[in-house]
Amino acid sequence: MLICGVLTMLSGYCTLQNSEAPSGGITAPAPLPDTIVISGLTLDIDGIALVFRFVPSVSGEGYEWSASCAPDNNGLTSVETTTDGGICTVRLLNVSRYDGVTLSATVTNGTESRSICLATDICFRDNTVTWSSEV
Repeated sequence: MLICGVLTMLSGYCTLQNSEAPSGGITAPAPLPDTIVISGLTLDIDGIALVFRFVPSVSGEGYEWSASCAPDNNGLTSVETTTDGGICTVRLLNVSRYDGVTLSATVTNGTESRSICLATDICFRDNTVTWSSEV
């Protein structure tokens, strides 16, 4: 009986150890906070591109940023987004010269996402830009 008891305890211990072991190194994505803060929004002109830069409160491994604008000039407006060192850079090409566009950024962790309006009424006329910051 003593041997059966010891074997039962060892079996239970091994089962418990195996259930707490990591499952192949797969980790759950970091949850997105309810509020995401954008700071330091700037705008530069680089040739024919409008370049927005900002620092999000959420960045790093596991988070991916993208951007979009509307209206998209019948599909001609191109949006490129990169993140380096915690600074997001959004390049807009072919911004409509007559209608103001709205720029939004979206962060995702793979399971959920949050969108933030960065700027509205972006107009690029005669090498000058007008826009309204929303952050």
